[in-house]
Amino acid sequence: MSSTLNVDRRRLIFMALLLGCDFCPTGVPGLGKEIVRQLLALWPISWDPIRILKLWIIQNSDETMSTDT
Repeated sequence: MSSTLNVDRRRLIFMALLLGCDFCPTGVPGLGKEIVRQLLALWPISWDPIRILKLWIIQNSDETMSTDT
């Protein structure tokens, strides 16, 4: 799968979280498979989408906390 679709295990997990899976049933509303595919096509295969998602969540959490105070 990784050679034909340019998708490795971490990218597949990332796609499942964004599009919806047992762990995150709703996914991200309004985000479809083509948008996710295009996003991943822009990112080098060496980038870890799970790490990027984690950093984005931490950054968003920090921004939310700073605006609440």
